[in-house]
Amino acid sequence: MRKRMLLSLASIVLCGLMKPTDGQAPTPGNFSSSCGSIHLNSADFSRTAVLTADCRRRDGTVHSGSSSNLNDYITNDNGNLRYVGTGGDFSSSCGNIRLDSAGFSQTAVLTANCRRRNGGIHSGASINLNDYITNDNGNLRYVGLGPPLLSPGQLKEPQCTIKVKFWQLSPAYYHAYIVTSDAQGTTRFRAGPAAGGPSSGPSGAISSGSGGSSSRSSGSGSSSPNSSNSSSPGSGGNGGNTGPWGPLTAQCDNVAGSIPTAGCRNGSYGPGALDWDPGNPPSMTVVNGGLSCSVYNQRLANAVSRVNRAKIPYNPLSTNSNAFVNNALTWSGITPGKPPVWVPGWDTTLP
Repeated sequence: MRKRMLLSLASIVLCGLMKPTDGQAPTPGNFSSSCGSIHLNSADFSRTAVLTADCRRRDGTVHSGSSSNLNDYITNDNGNLRYVGTGGDFSSSCGNIRLDSAGFSQTAVLTANCRRRNGGIHSGASINLNDYITNDNGNLRYVGLGPPLLSPGQLKEPQCTIKVKFWQLSPAYYHAYIVTSDAQGTTRFRAGPAAGGPSSGPSGAISSGSGGSSSRSSGSGSSSPNSSNSSSPGSGGNGGNTGPWGPLTAQCDNVAGSIPTAGCRNGSYGPGALDWDPGNPPSMTVVNGGLSCSVYNQRLANAVSRVNRAKIPYNPLSTNSNAFVNNALTWSGITPGKPPVWVPGWDTTLP
């Protein structure tokens, strides 16, 4: 009898602790159920999208002004808002960003008008912030750890392959560049000096292969569209006090017919272009599958802008095309790996 009474009492206590959800199952994050004064500090087409809230701690006190940068893990994937785990940067290509939320409830939906790859706009793209943002003892925390979470619709999207390719400049030196490809097109990301710089020795060889206007070193023993190159970004000028080669200058180009990427030149990568090699140069695959290339392309295009804004003095053995490739991949949430050939400057950290 006593045992039955204790069990009944326990049931009553447990039922009292459980809150009704009006038919809505709590999501893994569910931060808004224990946070109030929920606000979004954002600016259209910028890098600002910070979620703030006053969140309860386990001891009953409140952490006022807890915050989380939504750009860290939400991206614009061809007009749709998606969780990606790292380097999302959605607000740089979305406008009319707003938050529909009620404190201490199950409602926290982010909506925005986001650019598509074809230049159109998806009005009213939305994502539930309660899916993977939680209140961790008064702190807002993203809990969608591990690989990006794909919806059934995303699984049908083209699978992306990203390769780092290496152009041989001489028997010992290689220049790295990035090529992304899926069913929607191919895009090339690269960097080099804005000016020609010295035209002799290893420095000149690396300069020409990375986009300079000097002739390619004869040590490679083969000809290519890179051999006499005057079409590099900013060719012919220095970036202020950036030395004889000018600033390190990055660019991205699409193959004709590809879905455009914001910030990249459409149709400019093909026969005769820098780094165009229909053969089989040394390469390594750094992404094979997962998200569509549009997500990675936008992250890499952001890396192009970042390097160009920094006006980093070009150095053929350090702050060069190889450093750009390694840093751009890392900034985009991709682990570059170890190159199969020697690429001077690969381990140089860029600002």
